[in-house]
Amino acid sequence: MADSKQDPRAKSPELEELHRLLAEVDAAASGGRPAPSPRPPPRRGPRWWLGILDLLAVSAAVYTLMVATPVGGLVVRGVHWATGRHVRTRPLITYFKTERGAGVSSHAVEAVAQAPAADASTTPGAKAAGLDPDLARALALMLSAGNRSEGHFDVRYPPGAAASFAAVGLVAPAATAPADAREAALLTGLGKLQADLHHPEAAVAALAVELPRVRYAVHLAKAAGAAMPGEYAAFREYLPPDDRAEADPVVHGTFALVTAFGMTWPVPTNARITSPFGWRVHPVLGKRKLHGGVDVAVPLGTDVVAIADGEVLYVAQDGVNGRFLKVDHGHGLTSVYCHNDSTEVRRGQRVKKGAVVAKSGASGRVTGPHLHFQMELDGTPVDPEIFLK
Repeated sequence: MADSKQDPRAKSPELEELHRLLAEVDAAASGGRPAPSPRPPPRRGPRWWLGILDLLAVSAAVYTLMVATPVGGLVVRGVHWATGRHVRTRPLITYFKTERGAGVSSHAVEAVAQAPAADASTTPGAKAAGLDPDLARALALMLSAGNRSEGHFDVRYPPGAAASFAAVGLVAPAATAPADAREAALLTGLGKLQADLHHPEAAVAALAVELPRVRYAVHLAKAAGAAMPGEYAAFREYLPPDDRAEADPVVHGTFALVTAFGMTWPVPTNARITSPFGWRVHPVLGKRKLHGGVDVAVPLGTDVVAIADGEVLYVAQDGVNGRFLKVDHGHGLTSVYCHNDSTEVRRGQRVKKGAVVAKSGASGRVTGPHLHFQMELDGTPVDPEIFLK
């Protein structure tokens, strides 16, 4: 039986007529010359490399989503939580006993602050990695909560450390590795991150929130015209909120300690402390009150100097503190100097460590000439004698 289906390659009369009309139009457009026959496209092999480029593009997009967006940050933190990798660093203030509660004993901070830096277990590793020794022991103290094992800080790595180490060609040691190995690897990694980001504050932040995130935030700070884009205060606003929560305690706690470790005493160190930090019966009021600083017996007119570089927050006078001033040293650390005979600086002025900021006196509610010296961390008084070597 003959096949009744029409050959699909056969042209209908209508289609042939359409082709003839198109040929006439082409001939008229070419001045009566027949249009050249179309050339077949050149033969090309399969473009397998296009598939690889597509795969790389998709991978880059997914990686960017994971490291540079809040949504990606939530995913990463969820993985850390599910796998038990999440380690949140406590704020530095919890290391001190203050009026806000019992907190954590300051013994660990005092032991590190008053021991010679050259004797610290972190000093050799700091020198090898090109780090400031005070930065090395401050960071190790923060990440170990003051705990030690066989003479080394028992450091626990923040969530972002593993990814940041991998980005600079290192492998973060396991939590079960010996304390000396974890301490040494921390300093080696921090040295690599500091070389990559060109600023120690950015390097410490990268331990908490992954190197690509910090790089991107520093880039945005630089594009916005920041004079020092690697400073945490400059690029912090360009980190997602959850990343700030991870980085804040590590960065602020570490560098507040660095400042405190290197501070000078505001008056000669041989001056006698007449009333230490803590609860006492107030000498004027006769009531038990928390003494938020230390009273140092010094003659009228003694130079009072800034304990570290900073900016004068305010200069004022009242009936209790007399003539006083407050200096901001960054990362939540401030210093207060009260009962002065005169103040030698103005609000907003930048001061260097050791610069004269006041002359001691007996202004305000006092029983005699002295300096009331106070250190505060995030607005909470801490005992300054912890850092008096």
